Amino acid sequence: MMTSPFIRRYSIALSRYKWLALTSFVLCVAGSTAIAWQTEPLPKYFALGGLTANRAPENFTNTAKAILEQGKQFKQEDLLGNDVINAVANAVNENPLKIRQNMEMRIEPSAGEENRTVLEVVYRDDDPERAKATAIGLMEAMLQKSSLINAARLKAHLGALEPQVTKAKEELKAAEQELAEYYDYDEKEIERLEKQVENKKTAVNRLQASLKDANTARNQIASSLAIAAVPEVLPEPKANLFFIILGLGLLAGTVVSGGLILILSLLAKPSEKARFWQQLLAAYQGRCSISDCDVEAALEPAYLQKSKSQNPTHAIVLRADLRKLFDEKLLAIDPKTLKVVLAPELQASSYSNLADRGLKLPTKEEYRPNIESLESHYRRCSWSSSLSNSEEKIP
Repeated sequence: MMTSPFIRRYSIALSRYKWLALTSFVLCVAGSTAIAWQTEPLPKYFALGGLTANRAPENFTNTAKAILEQGKQFKQEDLLGNDVINAVANAVNENPLKIRQNMEMRIEPSAGEENRTVLEVVYRDDDPERAKATAIGLMEAMLQKSSLINAARLKAHLGALEPQVTKAKEELKAAEQELAEYYDYDEKEIERLEKQVENKKTAVNRLQASLKDANTARNQIASSLAIAAVPEVLPEPKANLFFIILGLGLLAGTVVSGGLILILSLLAKPSEKARFWQQLLAAYQGRCSISDCDVEAALEPAYLQKSKSQNPTHAIVLRADLRKLFDEKLLAIDPKTLKVVLAPELQASSYSNLADRGLKLPTKEEYRPNIESLESHYRRCSWSSSLSNSEEKIP
């Protein structure tokens, strides 16, 4: 059975560059081992708590409700800035960088109410009490941060309203003065001025109502989040990080070394001898031309000429043992009949069944063995002349 050219080239490259592949594999494994030794083991416990969206009471002002609702749209960096992390680190006497590395925040849909979200807070630590204390500290700090953000939004809202109220009052005063100083009897103009005063009063009343609503909200502003579940400490699922990293290193080493051999096999050009052998093997359909053996590893080219010309017509495919007999001039092909001829010493051997067996030829004529080359090999066999003479004596 013929092996595909790709697998053959890969096998040749593997044999040629096996030490390079082995070196790359060892380096990957050694690197992953070094990283695994330096990597700290995973914490043994994790504390899991939850925050939910805080719903404003019905008696809250519209401003307070709007700001609380706006506060539900947040990003992680809004609630977990360096100020929050540092405050928690000081409270639990821990390194801020470690807290940021060991914590996790994720948003999950609430199982209870529609359009509400639950913010899960996870903190991992080897000490279960410290894990719980840190998770509680993070949740409380996030609530406080949310309140501060909402208070800042209210302050900004008030800061924008107050100038608008002042301006609206000035515009109302100007409109009233313009109406008072108008002495003509043009009814349309008087109607326009009165309408203008009425609109200005409406604007002032609306802005004053908004300002009053916002001032009342000062006592109502709170966090947009509320504690949904107090942190609970659970054991971390066991996972040996050392063996995980080492396993990844083994996988990487296999991929890198295999990929390296693949690239080299694609880039390497086969030698002229290799190309000749593949061409010859394909011509004989991967089989011995005498025994019909189809095991490629057992097949070899048998050259018809001493020069070992790399021409498919000057060679045939034979099983390795038959090729050796062919080269030792103990086996030949009769150029007239294209049948196997054996030396006298082989005629009583286990090879006797090959005598007079026809040579299997390639289907394409341009690959069939050259008759003159077959005859040249046949004539070089010392015993061939005696066979020819005996054939001539037969009446």
